Amino acid sequence: MIDGLFDIRGKCAVISGASSGIGKEIASLFAACGCNVAILARRKERLNALADQLTRDYSVDIMPVVCDVTDEEALVTAVNEIVSHFGRIDILVNNAGTTAKSEDISTHTRQQWDNVMGTNLTSAYILSRECARVMKDQRYGKIINISSITGIMGLKNQVSYAASKGALNSMTKAMAVELGPYNITVNAIAPGYIYTELTNPQSAGCRYFNSRTVMGRIGLPEDLRGVALLLASDASRYMTGTVIPVDGGILANI
Repeated sequence: MIDGLFDIRGKCAVISGASSGIGKEIASLFAACGCNVAILARRKERLNALADQLTRDYSVDIMPVVCDVTDEEALVTAVNEIVSHFGRIDILVNNAGTTAKSEDISTHTRQQWDNVMGTNLTSAYILSRECARVMKDQRYGKIINISSITGIMGLKNQVSYAASKGALNSMTKAMAVELGPYNITVNAIAPGYIYTELTNPQSAGCRYFNSRTVMGRIGLPEDLRGVALLLASDASRYMTGTVIPVDGGILANI
């Protein structure tokens, strides 16, 4: 009864921000499951190293694409190259993200705002737009946005980050309504505080989330594997427009 339920073998996935952290973890997961993956990021050496490793370990087709996700033309070109290479796009993971801290909104600059919005929100819109065109022709697709519980609860010193993730949650729902008739599902994962090379386990933010999680620890990238595979596979074929917290119980404890 469950044979093939979580099977993504032979599918083609596109993952932004794939050279480290959550993006790298999801790329590795999909490759291990037999999925071909186009990995997007700015750091060429890291992308090539990851592509070599995943190809060697799992014998799948990994396509590294070096691009700046804040460059619309570069993203359009990247999607065209991916379609030319793989012939289709089945899964899109909008993972690229950044943040900008400030004392409060009175010191948060327009440059900080624009950079965060461009990376976290606009890039997801552009990649979704371009991949949706391909998916509509296929009458099949899975779009997964990597959001944050900050887009639900807010966070001090992170006004642009919280705004970008809240908007990403709303965009997830709007795209789900628009693309559902084409058999395209759109969902979001809202992680809590996840330990990566970009996070500081000694920071005030980490201490705050540690004090709120009922699991007694901050999250790890591998804690997102299960929900990522669920949303990428036909196990979630009747799920769309959802924002799924993976936060160790933080939202349940505030």
